[in-house]
Amino acid sequence: MSTYDKIAWLPLCGGLTGLGLVLSYLAMRRRGIGVGLRWAAWSLLPIAAYLTGSIEMFWKMGVAIGDFAKGFAFSPNNLTVPVGTKVTWEFKDSAKQQFANNFDFPAGSCEDAVRQLNARIDKSQRGYKNTWSDYQGLPLSVNGVNLKSPPSGVTSVEISSCEVTVSPKLGWFKVEKVDRDQWIITQHRRETC
Repeated sequence: MSTYDKIAWLPLCGGLTGLGLVLSYLAMRRRGIGVGLRWAAWSLLPIAAYLTGSIEMFWKMGVAIGDFAKGFAFSPNNLTVPVGTKVTWEFKDSAKQQFANNFDFPAGSCEDAVRQLNARIDKSQRGYKNTWSDYQGLPLSVNGVNLKSPPSGVTSVEISSCEVTVSPKLGWFKVEKVDRDQWIITQHRRETC
């Protein structure tokens, strides 16, 4: 059962509407009929949203925005692995271990390796935090595939950090397409440039 289903929406919306109507009556007595009617109109919105089924739509929009913000802002991988565009900045479990091993963190985690590598990034270079490839010196195309908008038939791309101007060099990555035009890192290996 989702959180949405656990909330008793009718009493909540009815209560908000009732409270709003009481406040609109008080506003009408103090400030006049025009102000009271405006408050009454706003007060009817919660029950109207419930009766039209709009609350579920607003709930889903809020969850989607919250999930996007949470995934973008709080994932340590977001700002540190310059692989390309539209990447979820997540590793498959096997690639996480490869990445950690390749940077001498066999007992540690991929996240530990990413944090350590983030500390070595040359912050004086323009665009070091920007995840878009054109600011990080990444090639905008690899083997004829445009990384910003790959053709629909392309499901995997191999990217070498030897072609990147931003340091540190992170090695070779294979990224594969997953849901909703997102990409995930599926393989990693060290390489010498």
